Amino acid sequence: MINRFTSAIVYLFIVSLMITSSSFAMDALVINNPGSYYKLGTKLETFEDKSRTLTIYDIMKPDISNKFIRSKKQVPNFSYTKSAYWVKFKIKNNLPDQKDWLLIVVKTQTDKINLYIPEKNGVITVKRAGRLYEFKERDVQHQNFIFKLRIEPGTERTFYMRFESIEGMSIPIQLWSPEQFTARDHKEQIAHGIYYGWVLVMIIYNMFLFFALRDKNYLYYVMFISSSLLFIATKNGITYEYTVPLWNSRIFLFSLASTVFFIYLFSRNFLVTKKYLPRFDKIIVFLTTLSGLIAVLSIFANYRLMSKLVLMMIVLAPIFIPVGIICWKKGYRPARYFLLAWAALITAAVGNVGLLLNILPRTFISQYGVQIGSALEIVLLSLALADRINDLREEKEKAAQELQKAHTKLAQHASILEQKVKARTLQLEMKNEILLEQKSELETANEQIKKQEAMLIQQGNLAILKDITASITHEINTPLLTISLISGNLKNYLPTLYDAAKIKDDQAYNNTYELYEEDSTMLQDALNQIRQQLLNLKSFIKFQDHSDNFNINEEIETTLSILNFKLLTDITIVKDLDQTIPHIKGSAALMNQVLMNLIKNAVDAKKDKTSGIIKIKTYEKENNIIIEIIDNGIGINYSDLARLFKNNFTTKKNGLGIGLRLSHEIIRKLGGIIEAENNPDSGTTFRILLNKQSSYQNSV
Repeated sequence: MINRFTSAIVYLFIVSLMITSSSFAMDALVINNPGSYYKLGTKLETFEDKSRTLTIYDIMKPDISNKFIRSKKQVPNFSYTKSAYWVKFKIKNNLPDQKDWLLIVVKTQTDKINLYIPEKNGVITVKRAGRLYEFKERDVQHQNFIFKLRIEPGTERTFYMRFESIEGMSIPIQLWSPEQFTARDHKEQIAHGIYYGWVLVMIIYNMFLFFALRDKNYLYYVMFISSSLLFIATKNGITYEYTVPLWNSRIFLFSLASTVFFIYLFSRNFLVTKKYLPRFDKIIVFLTTLSGLIAVLSIFANYRLMSKLVLMMIVLAPIFIPVGIICWKKGYRPARYFLLAWAALITAAVGNVGLLLNILPRTFISQYGVQIGSALEIVLLSLALADRINDLREEKEKAAQELQKAHTKLAQHASILEQKVKARTLQLEMKNEILLEQKSELETANEQIKKQEAMLIQQGNLAILKDITASITHEINTPLLTISLISGNLKNYLPTLYDAAKIKDDQAYNNTYELYEEDSTMLQDALNQIRQQLLNLKSFIKFQDHSDNFNINEEIETTLSILNFKLLTDITIVKDLDQTIPHIKGSAALMNQVLMNLIKNAVDAKKDKTSGIIKIKTYEKENNIIIEIIDNGIGINYSDLARLFKNNFTTKKNGLGIGLRLSHEIIRKLGGIIEAENNPDSGTTFRILLNKQSSYQNSV
């Protein structure tokens, strides 16, 4: 009992000593004017508690109390810190009839504030406030942190305060009389009500426009101003009355991060950067996605890290100013209001920073510049959205006019096309009639030739005449077969052309017309080939063939096309053509005749097989150009190989034995060699060797 009493006496002595020593060390704030409010910034002494474990009793000990540092700023600022900060100050009341005062901490983002009031009897009264404490624990239930002080007239008192916050540590402390604060607070509440009411009206109005127009820019805009409204309300301390203290700091950070995210999202879509700045749009998409991720993480991730990331995104947000200027220069008219809105917001933000740094005085405009700038920004962005709607309406009307012009041109084009189709169809009908007449004439000529051939053979006239007429018949049969097949195709094209012209299907009409032209060209080629065969055989007898330069590979392709794919439906053609062999000077028509004879013989060798393969190969070897025609047919008896190219030799039931002998004679007369051999497995190989230096390319 005695020890406790002794300890109490010692404690009271230390407190009295501290109060007395403090009275000599500190410069007190003197209250002389009842109509003024007082800033305590330069009257404060501060001490950093890095361990955050010191108590008021530790602070009041002389070894620590003497370490307090006098503040030289109206608002002491220690930026982001993990330390707790203690302040002490004295207030002397010289007013004779005013004893009740209000001590106000203007910053609402402070986590914990403890006020310690040493009494004369040694008792220390403790009051606390802060966003991490219950709202009902506040000395005055107000969005700001307000403590009631009683300072008797003519007395001087010493006070201690402890601050702890995860936000930037600044200590803006003011002293107000209750009457004066009530009058000022009344004006501020009216201003707050006007601002919040205006923003809520804009949210409802633009949400209605979103549902009416289905324009996602209005939705992003509503989300942006809703987030900014939540941020302003949290910054002003209004939300603390309705939320759990644990979430007060998170709501502040989340609302700020969400505002930044929707700024990015709205700005990108409103400025249509994908259209006007497609390359830079990828960077904006990345920043928008990153800001959205930060907004989500701000709810539960490390607070200080998230604060720095949000600050980074805020610093990067002004990139939309040059983006808006570029879009404006490229003809996007709504960007001008967007730029004005950004200018208003940045001006307000700069003013708020200037206030925090004590560059600007604390006035209503500087203190609530963010709200003012936000309200102006909301108005300007609404004008920007309205201007965008007008711009889209003008574009829609212009597009409608262009569409009408396009419809008119299309109708004109359809009329002209219909006339062209009628004219071209008439031409095709006339051409088709001519081709049919020529086909009929050729068929009549072929019948006459067959009759003359039979008469010449029976009468035993000149053997050479027999050979010539037989070869004419043999060679004309193939193009006649081609003519017969193509004429069947031509009859089917006209109905297709009529149907395509009737429904104005340009694509179908053009495709059918191209097929018609191709078959007409092949038909004309067949007619020319018949005429050329007669001239070739006549010239061959006289050895006066016309010479020209031709590519053997091209002649192979021509011969295959003349044979017609319908003759080769069960045959597979394999081509191994050396595209580097040189052109040959000679008669392409005679070479086509030889190629046709050999390929037809290869086809005939396959008729009894379910499938056949004919390989045609060209290449150079030494000084020769070599053509090989290889089949996998039934082959040739070895006894027949020696007389294969003799006159009248044939293995066909109705054959005349002329094709191979004429081919042999043509190649021999043209300075080349033709030979045949059986393949090791099956089939036969016919090989033509043409000397590049022979008379074939010089005189034929």
